[in-house]
Amino acid sequence: MRAILWNYWRHLIYRPWYVVGFFILTATFAFVTGQSSFSKVEVPVYVEGMSSEETAKMLGYLNEHKRFDFQLMDQEEIETGLRQHEMDFAIALKQDDFRMLSSAETVDVNAVFTHLMMIYQEQQIYDQAADHLSISASDIRTEVDRRLANPAYKLEKQQAQEEKDFKYDQGLQSLFGFSLYFAIMTISFTVSMIVQEKQNGLWDRVMLSPLRKTQIYLGHLSYSFLLGYGQLALLFSFFHYLLGVNFYGGFPMALLALAPYVFAIVSLGVLLSSFVTNARQLDAVIPLVSTSMAMVGGAFWPLEIVQSSAMLFVSKFAPITYGMELLKGVTINQAPIHDVLFHAAVLFLMGVLFMGIGLNVMERKASS
Repeated sequence: MRAILWNYWRHLIYRPWYVVGFFILTATFAFVTGQSSFSKVEVPVYVEGMSSEETAKMLGYLNEHKRFDFQLMDQEEIETGLRQHEMDFAIALKQDDFRMLSSAETVDVNAVFTHLMMIYQEQQIYDQAADHLSISASDIRTEVDRRLANPAYKLEKQQAQEEKDFKYDQGLQSLFGFSLYFAIMTISFTVSMIVQEKQNGLWDRVMLSPLRKTQIYLGHLSYSFLLGYGQLALLFSFFHYLLGVNFYGGFPMALLALAPYVFAIVSLGVLLSSFVTNARQLDAVIPLVSTSMAMVGGAFWPLEIVQSSAMLFVSKFAPITYGMELLKGVTINQAPIHDVLFHAAVLFLMGVLFMGIGLNVMERKASS
């Protein structure tokens, strides 16, 4: 078993391009489709009639929002950028008001406008309270923040058992979906080496070695598992540590949750390999099966928005459905452990079933 693993790792070191290619594809698709969640929106601003101290305070309030980055710039530079369409919009800040300057209507324009309205309305409330109490607005804001940090009463929202709270994070939806999708191809193409070795006669020569058949299969499948898990773990670590993607405190659990999904996909690769006669057929089947499963399993869009009962029924038979639910459960939804274990158990059951059928069919074809 160790000899087979070492042989495959050496092969990967000398020819890593297909694994690197799938890694780059996954990172690119996940970043592009979830870009609004991974990076801040830069908002150019200039001030009118405000001192440097007032400007610094206002920018501090505005930049408390994690999505926007308000950057102070020169007025002439902003006006030139808007005329030449180098900027989509900008903000002119005043003490009690603001102006939106835009050269194009985008989604970010409305989001920034809403954010600014909330900040200025909040500031007006503090100013009115300061006039009434004869103290500064900053002192009132400090006292409010202190009391909110340790409130006298806490309100908790509870839903009826039959209701579902649909939480959506575009960044994690894209990251999880495309990662699990491309992992199917990486793992399945790795498992297909068994088909290639049987086709070129190498498998028969390996069978004549002192290794038992169980060790040979374990070597192949362990390599596929480690490669698939390593790719997913590296992707998640890249987005979490380098791009700062929020896993809602569930990053370690997300890495742990990958194991049952990778096991199910390795088993699926064995099942697909058992029903084809050559590697070319498998090369055509893998993209078809993986894309179909990704579409019905909620990898490209959340299943909560799907209205078709037939599509929801079909999704119950796709491993990627339970992989997505498992990952979202330990991150976005922060689900209890018994809900998470259910999806992991289903994936493990699928893996055992696929593996049993696939190996049985392979052995029957070999003996016939």
